Amino acid sequence: MIFIGLYLTVGLICFITNNGKNRMPRKIACIVIFIYMQLLIGLRNINYGGVDTQVYARDFMRIVNQNYSFFDIFSGFFKDFGFYLFAKLFSLFSSNMNAWIFVSALPYTVGVTWLIYTYSENIFISFIMFLSYGFYLYNFQLMRHVFALGIIILAFKFLQEEQYKKYFITVIIATFCHTIAIIFLGAYFVQKGKIGAKQLGWVIFGGILVLCISQPAILSILFKVLPFLGGDRFSKFQTRGGSLTGDFIIQLFFICICWYYLNVKGYQNNIKKNNANVKYINYSNGKIILSKKNNKFFPHYINMTGLLNMAILGYVFYLMTIAIRESYRMAQYFSLFTILLVPNTLVYIKNKNIRYLLYLIIVLFGIKHFFGGLFVEGGVYNPYVFYWQATQRLY
Repeated sequence: MIFIGLYLTVGLICFITNNGKNRMPRKIACIVIFIYMQLLIGLRNINYGGVDTQVYARDFMRIVNQNYSFFDIFSGFFKDFGFYLFAKLFSLFSSNMNAWIFVSALPYTVGVTWLIYTYSENIFISFIMFLSYGFYLYNFQLMRHVFALGIIILAFKFLQEEQYKKYFITVIIATFCHTIAIIFLGAYFVQKGKIGAKQLGWVIFGGILVLCISQPAILSILFKVLPFLGGDRFSKFQTRGGSLTGDFIIQLFFICICWYYLNVKGYQNNIKKNNANVKYINYSNGKIILSKKNNKFFPHYINMTGLLNMAILGYVFYLMTIAIRESYRMAQYFSLFTILLVPNTLVYIKNKNIRYLLYLIIVLFGIKHFFGGLFVEGGVYNPYVFYWQATQRLY
């Protein structure tokens, strides 16, 4: 029920505030949704949703109980010392592991809320996509990953503003917290490139190929013909029963729709002045200039071509999860920004029937995807457990 309440809150507050068309209602909607999301991710029991949170909680208590020095942090947690350096700094003020879990989630929830508030043309669709497509619930236990993603959102801001030194420094800081974050340096190289029909065709072909290979019957044959594939990584995906299919298809669907309207329809090169006090300047000639009128909120300019390229790159990494589990996290450093790409593309579709049909698909499939995973037999995310509702055990 608690997650149903979250979805109802998103729908209701966006309806009441007219989907954040005006500045103050937009702030109110984003703050309300942020509070709900933060309470759930921050007040969870450490035994909820898998074992990773228990590991991080145990590491934090080691830092507290064994009075780790800053030198011990560098030597004991060298690979991701930035995250544990934060844990050490926090331990100077509090030894409560639940308070630390709550605070360590803030960069991510604050970052995502700011991202949607600042850039999204449709905050309802952005929040629904964030909640539904693997960016929220399934990241509860990935604390280092989430902490670094929060920093990467700041790097994304600098990238959009072409402040490349700040972008580079921010990515390096995120890398100190989670090594995989260094992959976001690739966003610089795809920011201004253009994916043509031929390249998109190869992406579609790769998606179809992986979909075929990932089916249990095909994997079973491959394991018999090529027994060396029957290792831990591949065999885990064999037992998933083809559950990746829906994820692959919906992401590819988003990419194809956005590519069509950005490249075939070419709306980005034909943004028109739709307000007497707002002047649009094409990205190739400069940055957007914004001003207020009647308290309306105009989302900040964003490089849509770069967003599309990042979504495609994220999809390629996601396809690799059939063999390399870590690719899922790598993919999120790029695919997270589809929560902006999709609504900011669809808003310019002139045919309202098509636009609302696509919105409906996003919402309905998203709800199915979220609650289908939540209530799966043997799942670890239902029911939700607050930290005070059950004994917390460190293994």
